[in-house]
Amino acid sequence: MVFPDEPSEVFRLFYEAKGEEAASGASSWAETKIDAGAPWTLEEYPMFVDWIKEIDAPLDVIAEAIRQPVFFMPLLQCPVMMQTGDLFFNVHPDALLSRRIARLFQARATYRIGRGDIDGALDDQRSLLRLGRLIAHSGTQIHRLSGISVEAIARMLPVGGNPEHPLTEQQIHRILDALDTLPPPVPLAEVYEWERFTMLSAWQTFAFAIARGELLPAGLGDSSLPIDHAHPRTINLNIIFRRLNEMFDAMQEPPPRTKFYALKTEMGEMTQQLESLTVWGRLAMWVTPGSRDRALANLFTWILTEPIDFGIRAPQYRLECSDNLQRLALAVLLHQLEHGTMPGENWAVQIEKYLGENPEQYFSCPSNPAPRGSTTYALVLYGDAVPGSLMLIELPEAVPFDKAVITVEEMVELCRISIEQGESVCCGQVRIVERAVSRVKAHPNGMNVAHRNGAVRFMPQTIAKEELLWLLGREKNNVGE
Repeated sequence: MVFPDEPSEVFRLFYEAKGEEAASGASSWAETKIDAGAPWTLEEYPMFVDWIKEIDAPLDVIAEAIRQPVFFMPLLQCPVMMQTGDLFFNVHPDALLSRRIARLFQARATYRIGRGDIDGALDDQRSLLRLGRLIAHSGTQIHRLSGISVEAIARMLPVGGNPEHPLTEQQIHRILDALDTLPPPVPLAEVYEWERFTMLSAWQTFAFAIARGELLPAGLGDSSLPIDHAHPRTINLNIIFRRLNEMFDAMQEPPPRTKFYALKTEMGEMTQQLESLTVWGRLAMWVTPGSRDRALANLFTWILTEPIDFGIRAPQYRLECSDNLQRLALAVLLHQLEHGTMPGENWAVQIEKYLGENPEQYFSCPSNPAPRGSTTYALVLYGDAVPGSLMLIELPEAVPFDKAVITVEEMVELCRISIEQGESVCCGQVRIVERAVSRVKAHPNGMNVAHRNGAVRFMPQTIAKEELLWLLGREKNNVGE
C-alpha cells in the first residue's frame, strides 16, 4: 500500500512504477484540479482503475478497526516514512501513518462523490473524523496535531459537490450525527500536563549532564572557556522546577490569563538584561549559584513555554472553529432544502432551529469570542453560485446577527488582489501567479471558510488570485482588478 503525503501523491507514487504515461496522467490530475480534493471519476481518469481495485479492501479493514471502541495505529518501520528525516515522525511513525492513510480515504471519498455514491463518501468521512479524534488521544502533542490534521482532511470533503447528487436531508443528519458521536477532544489540561512532564524530565537530564561537566548552557558562557571536569557544576533543580511549574499553572488559567502575561513580561525583561551582559558578566553569573539558577529558570522557561502554549491553543481553536462552521453550513443547507432558497440577511436567526438546544455556541470562534446575539461568521451573498463557492467566512471582529452578511464584491475587496507576482512550484514546473492577500487573519496565517458543497477548509491569508475567484464562483475576466 502506498502512503501519500498529499492528494496528488496518492496516484503519483502508485503509478510511478507503471511507466511514464501513467505517471504523467497522475501529474495532470493534480494540475487540472484547482481544489485537490475535488470529485473525480474513472471516466475522466481511467488510468486510476487499478488503484481503486487495490485500495478498497485495505481501507475497508481500517474503517472497521476505527469503528471499534479502542483503536491503536500499528507501530511500523516503513522505509518510505523513515526517509522523511523528521525526528518526531521517526520516533512516532504511527502519527505520520495516520495522516497518510487519511489521504487514501480522502482520494476514495472524492471518487465516490464523483460517481454519485454519497453514502459511501459519508462512510469515509465518518472514518476520517473518528480516526483523527482517536489518534489525538494517543498521548503526545505530535499525535494530537496529527489527529487535528486528519479531522481537517475529513471536513474538507466536498460531500455535496456532485450537482447530480445533492445532499439529502437524511445525509446531512448523518454528518451531524457523526460530529455528535465523536469521542471528546483531548482536554487542554491533559496536553499541558504532558508537556510539563516532558519539560521537567528534559531539564533533569540536562542538569545531570552539566553536573558531570559535559556541557555549559548556551548564553551563559563562552564556548572557548575551559570546563573543569574535576569540579562539576551543579544546578538547583528546585529553583528551575518551581519556575516551570509556576509558568505551566499560569498557562492553564482561563482568559484573560493575567498571571501568565505578567510572567511572560517579567521573564522577557530578565532575558534581555542577560543578553546585555558581557562574556565575563555571564561567567560571573554562572559561578554564582543563586544568580545562575534563577537566570537559567527564566531564560529557558521564557524561550520554551511560549511556543508550547501557542502550539497547544492555536490548533485547538482552529479545530473548534471548523466544527462550528461545518455545523452552520449544514444548517444553511437544511434551511435551503426546507424552504427552497438560501437564508437571507438574517440568516443566523433563520437557521437556529437546526442547531440543537444551544445554537449560540456555534456562532463564535473560540479565538475571537462573540457576545450573545453576535457572530464572528458571515454568509456570502450571491446571485447564482456554484457548489464549490464560499458560503461562510470568518470576520475580523464580531457583528450583530443582522449584519453578518457579505457580498461577493465586498469579499473581493476584503481579499485585495495584489499586483505583485510570485513563483509557484507545481509538479516540477515553476509558474508565475498573482496573489490575493486577505485582510482577515482570524487564525495564524489565515481563516476558516465553509463551502456550499458542505466542505470546510482553511484559506491561507495569501492565495493565488485564480483560486480566490474560483471560490467566489467568478471567472477571472469577469472581475475588475
